[in-house]
Amino acid sequence: MAYSFVVKKEYQTREDVVSSVTIKVKGISRTNGSGIFQNAGSRTWDPVDFAIPPQTPNSVFIMTNMWITNQTQGICPEKIYNKTCTVDSDCACGNDCVTRNGILTGICDNGNNGSKLCLAYGWCPIEVENKEIINSGPKLLNAPDFTVLIKNTIQFPTLRRHYKKRNLYPNTNLENCTFDFGDNLYCPIFTLKRILNMANCDFEDVGTKGAVLGLLIEWNCNLDKKLNLDKWFNLRSHYKLRREPPYDCEPHYRARRLDFNVATNIASPSINFRYGNSYINSNGILARQLIKAYGIWIKILVSGEGKKFDRSTILFNLGASVGIFAFASFAINIAIHFILKETWAFHKKINEDWYSTASFVWKYNPYIWVPCRKRHQEVNYIFNSVLKV
Repeated sequence: MAYSFVVKKEYQTREDVVSSVTIKVKGISRTNGSGIFQNAGSRTWDPVDFAIPPQTPNSVFIMTNMWITNQTQGICPEKIYNKTCTVDSDCACGNDCVTRNGILTGICDNGNNGSKLCLAYGWCPIEVENKEIINSGPKLLNAPDFTVLIKNTIQFPTLRRHYKKRNLYPNTNLENCTFDFGDNLYCPIFTLKRILNMANCDFEDVGTKGAVLGLLIEWNCNLDKKLNLDKWFNLRSHYKLRREPPYDCEPHYRARRLDFNVATNIASPSINFRYGNSYINSNGILARQLIKAYGIWIKILVSGEGKKFDRSTILFNLGASVGIFAFASFAINIAIHFILKETWAFHKKINEDWYSTASFVWKYNPYIWVPCRKRHQEVNYIFNSVLKV
């Protein structure tokens, strides 16, 4: 009982946390447009380019590697189902007019390397990814220094209707702080390198093919007010605490990788998707820049509970504890019957106690002696029958 009430605090009722999360990413990186960066071009990348979308609740995707294809609307050859064509009838669309990258025109034409491919109407040229360049490593080399600001607000509407808590404190200097396990334990700004270290991940690995990381925020809040002796000596401090009740409610952060490692032999292990930026080029033609983005998808997972003293909870647990004592008495009686060899001594003691009580009753009311004795014999017979079974 002491362990239940002192350590486990079973005198408190509990409620799961209700939470909201917003994320903001900052950082700058540059590609010089030569070597493995040739496809990415010579340009500067900011959060509008690599944070997709720039703001979203509970998760954010940070691009670290990419393959870019500049396209315009037109007709271009496409290799369909790894097949080539010899005549136009081989490209007849029938019920399969729509292909992976366009709509078949029904015309067979010479493709690359003298092979014949069907022509399709769509965005041209078709994306042809260079696996060697992609696998050479992440292109945004400054990505580990990108920062992620996480704003998390929680509440417990049943336990404390008007109480809300944020992981962002009023006196936090957001210009100069980043999270660490030392002095900045409650700073909500994380560098991407810090998140990767918490999840035991290497940037060269996850930055090349992508990964899904989970950043866990745990809230275990004791909503019973703390004993604060300052109120006896400093009245102003007491009023300040009344405006923000001194509850034990602080966030704790952990991170882990949620997807499979690229080295694992599974289908489609990388994390990527495509998006495009459309524009009108200098010739007045609709064009777009198609980007196949590889990167790190960070999901914010919030868990926890609030605890508060409750009279009905403590009465319920006290009743359950008393019931355990009754069960213990029954279990000991059974154990004595089946384990001890001197079971007769136990029966003798019970009978002596019963007869001494019955003698006292018979002395003052002899009329109930016979029924009581008969009842005792019936109970004793039933109990011994059960034990024999």
